[in-house]
Amino acid sequence: MISKSWKELSPKGIRIEMESFSEYSNRVYATEVYQHIPSTVLEQWIYLHHDNEWMIKNYAWIDYTAVEFEITQWTVNQLKGVKAISDFENSITRIEDEFNSVCALEDDELYWEQHGTWRVPPIIIDTPSFIKKAPSNAELNRPYQLVEGHSRLRNLLISDYQKLFVAESHLIFFMRSL
Repeated sequence: MISKSWKELSPKGIRIEMESFSEYSNRVYATEVYQHIPSTVLEQWIYLHHDNEWMIKNYAWIDYTAVEFEITQWTVNQLKGVKAISDFENSITRIEDEFNSVCALEDDELYWEQHGTWRVPPIIIDTPSFIKKAPSNAELNRPYQLVEGHSRLRNLLISDYQKLFVAESHLIFFMRSL
């Protein structure tokens, strides 16, 4: 089941010939229906991963006209309670790995070294607010599930495990059903 809003949020074109993010966001925001979705959320998640099979299975059924994204701060302990879909659980649970083995953009690595946190907040879904509306094939793990930002969360958990510099709180986009 794919919602009308997921279809409307689809980037135009195919990978190489896909509309630019600027064109995409201008088109999405021009409708005034999706102005509540932060630009960073559009860019890091929906624009880049819209056609990803896991995103379609787990999140394409959601009515994005009835979702809120709150930027908020969470502690490391709160973030330790975040789950991932089963296909990606290893990406946030293998914290014994070396920090440098995690793939990150150079800007992200520099920001992390200076601030002890990520440059771009990951997206975490409040699964209890969606669970009653979810189709049976969607994987929603309680209480919270990481939608986008697996490498970032893994970097944080590895850094905490290795007692490296980690900020006391970390910004996230908290996604809730209205």
